[in-house]
Amino acid sequence: MVCRFCGQEVDPSDLLHVLTCDGRQGAREASLPDEDEAPAGPLREPPVFDIETGRALRDDAIGRVRQGSPDFQTAALDAIYRAALTHRQFITDQVWALLSLEAIASDNRGMGAAMMTAKRNGWIEPTEDFQQSAMTQNHARPCRVWRSKLRRAQP
Repeated sequence: MVCRFCGQEVDPSDLLHVLTCDGRQGAREASLPDEDEAPAGPLREPPVFDIETGRALRDDAIGRVRQGSPDFQTAALDAIYRAALTHRQFITDQVWALLSLEAIASDNRGMGAAMMTAKRNGWIEPTEDFQQSAMTQNHARPCRVWRSKLRRAQP
C-alpha cells in the first residue's frame, strides 16, 4: 500500500509507520545513522524553557493562522458569537457544532486565533475550568471553559 502521508510503498502490517507517519517519515528514517554509528546521547535537542519566547512564538503562529484562513476566521467568529449568545459557559465543541461543513473544510486550524479575537472583542472571557471534549478527534482532551459576556443572566 502507498502511505497517504509520505507517498512511500509500505507494508500494511507495518503499524509503526502507519500510526506515526507525518509525511516526513522517509526523510527522517534516511537521516538516522546506522545502529553501529548512532551517537550515545539523544537525537533531539534538549527543551528550552523561556516563557517570553514561548509567548512570542504562540502569538506569531496565531497571527499567521489568522491571516492564512480569513474565510474560516469569519465563520468561526460568527459561530463563537452565536455560542456566546446562547450559552453562559461553553467549550469549543459548541462552537464547532455551529460551523458549516464548508467552513470546517476550508482550513480548520484557526479556532484558537478566533477564540482570542472573540476575547479581545469582549464577547467571552476564559474561566479557570476545563472540560473534556466530546469530539472524537480530540481524544477527550481537556478544553478551556469560556464564559459569555454577551448572554445576560436570567432573572
